[in-house]
Amino acid sequence: MKVRDVVFSRSETFDLLVTVCGYEERSQYVSRVSAEATRHVAIDYCSAGIGAYDDNRSVLESTEAELHEEEHALELIQLAVTDGSRIRVDISSMRRSTIAAVVDALQSAQGERDIQFVYSPAAYEASASAVADHLTLSAGPVSDAFRGDLRPSSVPVGLVAGLGLEPHRIMGLTELLEPDEVWAFVASSDDTRFQQDARRVNQLTLDDPHTRTLMYDIRSVAETYLAVDSLVFAAAPRRRLVLAPSGPKIFTLVCLLVAASQREHRPAVWRVGPASTVKPTPLEAAGDVVAAEVNFRSPVPVVL
Repeated sequence: MKVRDVVFSRSETFDLLVTVCGYEERSQYVSRVSAEATRHVAIDYCSAGIGAYDDNRSVLESTEAELHEEEHALELIQLAVTDGSRIRVDISSMRRSTIAAVVDALQSAQGERDIQFVYSPAAYEASASAVADHLTLSAGPVSDAFRGDLRPSSVPVGLVAGLGLEPHRIMGLTELLEPDEVWAFVASSDDTRFQQDARRVNQLTLDDPHTRTLMYDIRSVAETYLAVDSLVFAAAPRRRLVLAPSGPKIFTLVCLLVAASQREHRPAVWRVGPASTVKPTPLEAAGDVVAAEVNFRSPVPVVL
């Protein structure tokens, strides 16, 4: 798998644009600032009356975009890959489980294909206000496709975590998994407030002697992919790795791409989040768009 950063172009045309129709205000930002695609498929999260969902749905219907349930949308994506279509996928407002399903569908498709992923960062004020404290959390593989390879329990656990603004989330996961080493990735961007607050709420994790802290740039998918891929390549043979990407969804995409590209010692990708439904906070777009081209190739069959 190859990943390279590209400049987001408002005038570049695509055969298929994939977005979601959800409650976040930014869920249609990319489609509004992009040239009209030949076909626009939006995965419908059916959130009537919640946040900006109704407005987003009205906009999509006025532009003749197609709203589909996730399973049908994934089938359309695979058909588009088979047809050699040029595809852009906006992950800005996608659930992490949806991003996992899209990556798995693209990795499973036959042939070689270049897919453009785009991400519109949320305005910091909206991100900070969306954080809920004192929630009961659940943790586990983001999907069956990303459970990781089954390995002996004698192999120690290693945790690769993306730090967000949620207090105690990664600390709780550390207590659950009891890893012998933690690699904590902290996002950096032009707005330093996220980095400062992520460090503050995760200070206990960062102060642990078994934790190594690394920085990643949310505006460089390629550099982040290289960093995580290199870490997994070096650590996976001697550890059962769990990738737990909280924080910006760019890191979720990277973790899924790294896991999907591994042929042996595949790490698991976990979602850590609220165990029950919480009141959503609509997230506004910060105004810029990060873009990257990912080259997928069909897995080479193993000859026994």
